[in-house]
Amino acid sequence: MTSVLGVHSDRRVLLHVNSLMLRIPGWLLAAIVAACGPESADTPTSREAAEAVAAGDHPGHPPSSRLREFRDCPACPLMVELPPGSFVMGRNEDEGFELAPTQPDWMAAAETPATGVTISQAFAIGKYEVTFAEWDQCVEAGGCVYEPPDGGWGRGDRPVIHLGRPDAAEYVEWLRVVTGEAYRLPSEAEWEYAARGGTPTARWWGEELDSGRAVCMGCGSEWDELSTVPVGTFPANPFGLHDMLGNVAEWVADCWNDTHAGNPGDGSAREEDSPWWRGNVCERPVVRGGSFDYYPWTVRAAHRSYYWPGPWTNRDSDSRGFRVARSIPAG
Repeated sequence: MTSVLGVHSDRRVLLHVNSLMLRIPGWLLAAIVAACGPESADTPTSREAAEAVAAGDHPGHPPSSRLREFRDCPACPLMVELPPGSFVMGRNEDEGFELAPTQPDWMAAAETPATGVTISQAFAIGKYEVTFAEWDQCVEAGGCVYEPPDGGWGRGDRPVIHLGRPDAAEYVEWLRVVTGEAYRLPSEAEWEYAARGGTPTARWWGEELDSGRAVCMGCGSEWDELSTVPVGTFPANPFGLHDMLGNVAEWVADCWNDTHAGNPGDGSAREEDSPWWRGNVCERPVVRGGSFDYYPWTVRAAHRSYYWPGPWTNRDSDSRGFRVARSIPAG
């Protein structure tokens, strides 16, 4: 594995898509989906759910059922609609230094300065990391061309790995074509907002690492440093999202900046303002969330890193995956 770090629930419902449907041309399937509308639960609004979280109505019990969950097509990832909101992006003063080995100073600095961010429009993000089952359906449908190896750990509901950033972009484009909706990778700010789940602490469950919350190098699970785990193995955060911390690091839309200085504070992705945006290509794409074989201080909402030395087309890593986001039209 090549990484800037220098180290290397059970989800009961799997997607079952009729093989005939997978052979329907994308334009036709998009029309069918548009006519039928997305699958959705009859639940209170996202804003009501966020207010319940803020009011402490669900201490220790993530209110995933209080946020709207939906799929835009049978083969699409399960999405959670997140409400507009504000939060502080970045680290607390001493965050991350309580665990050995110590986080390098430059990586701590990359999580500063603490920056206020306001996300003014609701958006949706994957409840889980994109799985091999979901990726393989894209391949079968002709939307994705690459069939990544699973490292011998199994496919199904394990997060898809051994992908370059362009592969993730290809999957997102397939979703856009099939559904007609604005699928994309989340921005760094959106990702951290989702990972925090309305909490201000280092991890959504508190300041301490604890055990039974994630898989990483020293997280106290039976899979630590050995392999990924099926998505949803560990509890969801207060927004009902699984594996935002640990399991696999996740590609986001941003290109690397050394710190949060200059962040627009509106939740948008930083791309062209990066010194590593060259020739309309990002040479240092950002990853978030830590991984099964990363140090425990990566299992924090504020932690950020990048793939180095690149190129971003490299498919060598079993420690990186992604989840998708989707814009929600106003009104």
